[in-house]
Amino acid sequence: MSSYYDFWDEKEIPGRWYLGDLIGPSGWLDPQPFVSGTGPLNPEGPLRIEQYRLGKPLDYTMADRGMPVVSERAAAVLREIAGADVELIPLEVEGRPEPYFIGNAIHAIDCVDEQRSEGIRRWGPEDGRPERIGDYKPFDKLRVDPARTEGHNIFRIKRCLVYLIVSERLKEALERANLTGLYFKPV
Repeated sequence: MSSYYDFWDEKEIPGRWYLGDLIGPSGWLDPQPFVSGTGPLNPEGPLRIEQYRLGKPLDYTMADRGMPVVSERAAAVLREIAGADVELIPLEVEGRPEPYFIGNAIHAIDCVDEQRSEGIRRWGPEDGRPERIGDYKPFDKLRVDPARTEGHNIFRIKRCLVYLIVSERLKEALERANLTGLYFKPV
């Protein structure tokens, strides 16, 4: 059975950049749709993102709300291994001439292994977010049931979209490409 990983960017890289607001043709854009796992978005472009803090550019960066921003090299790996699971949306990064993309995982999968996960909490009426009632809050330790991942190589966790999950196959391909900014945590 395959292994899966929670995919983050490496925060401990000295002098790294941090990305800020997403801007569309009409101004500021909410990044939430780009982390919702609800299918291709085909947004109206061009899109650009500001640098919140100037620094060393990374091949993989999580911007506001965990929106993945990837270099052309990272996009090539995503396209090759996870092509049907990810929408690569062209993006200009402020002050950078090379192309970047939003890596929009287009699936949210119900695959939490509640028997093996730790610290399971759910949103309730007392939290004041009626649209979230019943959804998972972040876990102390998330565990995915590989049998329920439907063979996807990149996806969000249904009812807890903060998690971006990648397959072992995709993780290894990203690592082989010597990309910067990668951080994986087994789930």
